[in-house]
Amino acid sequence: MQGLGWVACGTVFSRATYAGPLRIKLADSRVVATLASLAGFIALGYSIPKYYRRRFGWVEPRGPSNQQVVIVLLVFGMLLLWGRRLEMFAKDLTQVIDSMVPHLAIGA
Repeated sequence: MQGLGWVACGTVFSRATYAGPLRIKLADSRVVATLASLAGFIALGYSIPKYYRRRFGWVEPRGPSNQQVVIVLLVFGMLLLWGRRLEMFAKDLTQVIDSMVPHLAIGA
């Protein structure tokens, strides 16, 4: 995904998760989130690729190299072998970080 694709994803995410400044009811915020998602998917699937083809021409995507395939297979293998242990380590690490950060009182 390239620059404009990330912009569209960020816009969809921000509109879908935060409707506060719009001062709308919950049911209406779901409609806004749905419309934002629809607009983002249209932009990602149609408008942005059309713009890139018009601006830069058609570029044939390259297939993955052998090195990339080996790296992906190694990562998947490591996750299969040590995934649970990594998950426990990450959980412990987040607990330590969470205990170090002071909790803010919301609405105080």
